[in-house]
Amino acid sequence: MASASDAPALEARDLRKSYRLSRTNVYEALRGVSLVVRPGEMAAIIGPSGSGKSTLMNLLSTLDRPTSGKVLVDGTDTSRMGDASLATLRNRKIGIVFQQYNLISRMTCVENVQLPLVAMGVPPLERHKRAKAALESVGLGHRLRNRPAEMSGGEQQRTSIARALVTRPKILLGDEPTGNLDSKTTQGVLQLFHEINEAQGVTTLLITHDMNVARQTRRVIRIRDGLVEADEPNLPLPVTA
Repeated sequence: MASASDAPALEARDLRKSYRLSRTNVYEALRGVSLVVRPGEMAAIIGPSGSGKSTLMNLLSTLDRPTSGKVLVDGTDTSRMGDASLATLRNRKIGIVFQQYNLISRMTCVENVQLPLVAMGVPPLERHKRAKAALESVGLGHRLRNRPAEMSGGEQQRTSIARALVTRPKILLGDEPTGNLDSKTTQGVLQLFHEINEAQGVTTLLITHDMNVARQTRRVIRIRDGLVEADEPNLPLPVTA
């Protein structure tokens, strides 16, 4: 058995996910996906709409459960874990960045970033200190008291990245993290993902439909019709802000 130190950051074993549309109609979103993401990797999962990539993201992040198969996070088999245990694992080991930012409009930037720490029971002063440091690390130390409506799309996405990092996760997942951004802002966000991966050693996996985004990672996993179509090492294009 692999030790904790050499276990994959993420592993999918024959993942299948089906949805019953009617009494006689079942849709198979994933039809047996297996893959391994090693600690410190930066990879992309790419596929067209309906390919199953978002379903795969939800399973790898433990936000959803497979119909069959297993997801292992940092060597831990999540298949028999209860919802509370999964939430604790997710909060401590996985940071998730969403396309829609998912920021709370009435809260300030620093309050949004503190939210995962509230769930962890971190004391208020420590929460503020860590949230401030996370925002400074993504270049938003000057935006602590601004609310989402007072920030650009790129700044809101950087806030969501800071929120994902504030728990000091081992794994960072991005679900179409540049989908709502213009090309210039996209490059800035990708540069930030690279810096996090290289400087902090955080395993980084991006879900995207954009080959220009995928080509800036070191590995491209192509999904089509609920299956892995190709899994190829990639010499990433240079990222310019």
